[in-house]
Amino acid sequence: MSALLASSETLDPGSPAAIAFNRAMRRFGEQAFAIGGGEALDDLRLRLVDEAPDYAMARRAMLIAAWSGLAE
Repeated sequence: MSALLASSETLDPGSPAAIAFNRAMRRFGEQAFAIGGGEALDDLRLRLVDEAPDYAMARRAMLIAAWSGLAE
């Protein structure tokens, strides 16, 4: 998941590659939610954002977009 985020940080959000990465991140989020619910999503989000402080805001935004609606 971390490599997926790192690869997509420099892509144009509307590009085919960015859309594919977003779908893959969505699947990871769905799996995490199925295993541990909203708490698992929050923990995973924190770890992924914290491991790249220079890209924290971008990563947070990508994960929010990819995982919107999962914890509802």
